[in-house]
Amino acid sequence: AKAGEGGPGGGGDSGSAVEPGGASWVAGGNGSAATGGGGGAGGSDAAPPSPMAAAGGKGGSGICVVRYKIGATTGTAKASGGEISFYGGKVIHTFTSSGTFTTPAGFNETCEVVSVGGGGGGAGGYQPQRYAGGGGGAGGVIVHPGVPISTPTEINHTVTIGAGGAGNQGSGPTSPSTWPTNRGQSGTATQFDWGGNWTFNSVGGGYGGGDKGPEGVAGGDGGSGGGGGDLISTGGEGQQPTTSLPGLPPGYNQYGSDGGNGSNSPTAVWRRG
Repeated sequence: AKAGEGGPGGGGDSGSAVEPGGASWVAGGNGSAATGGGGGAGGSDAAPPSPMAAAGGKGGSGICVVRYKIGATTGTAKASGGEISFYGGKVIHTFTSSGTFTTPAGFNETCEVVSVGGGGGGAGGYQPQRYAGGGGGAGGVIVHPGVPISTPTEINHTVTIGAGGAGNQGSGPTSPSTWPTNRGQSGTATQFDWGGNWTFNSVGGGYGGGDKGPEGVAGGDGGSGGGGGDLISTGGEGQQPTTSLPGLPPGYNQYGSDGGNGSNSPTAVWRRG
């Protein structure tokens, strides 16, 4: 079987195992940077030479973009921070790492803002059985078409870019007490804060679940939930759509989905999150 393809938005490819009797260890792909994509799940078909051969992928880092109109002939940014570009009569501030969006005295603009949390890490496959882990969830997304920002004095707005969660190694635990930790790590939040007046809070994606013996480890809750691993496990809850954003002017939309459940197939080779 071939590795699965990542979903739209930079999710990592999932690992996969060959048919029974072969030996294949395919690690999950990493989520693309600055997309908040979740890491792919690791697949396994036999004990690999290294646990990392069937590891889950790392989640992609988040991003925050702030955009506002300028005069058609000026071509000059009215604020500073992030990577600055110009398109369609607008200034675009793109943050792919944490920084500061600084508005000078007299700044008075309606800004479009998009923020995406860091993606969750995928879980590794379990050896020597043919159990595969679940993929990490995507970071939560917030889109606001018009945030009024007016600063009579110079103001620094903190932008924190969420990190992608690490993927878990593709190795089975030896003790039941360690089974719940056979999973990836959740991503962290991307936040755009205006001095306590309001905060964009794009929740990091949930971790992908691995294996815990007779059943799989459930996927973690997050912006989008992580996928459940192995057999009869649940995907994590997508929490972004219900995340409270106190003080933020209305008009925004939030996006996040629940993670997929682990397979209910009794056939080991099909137990993939």
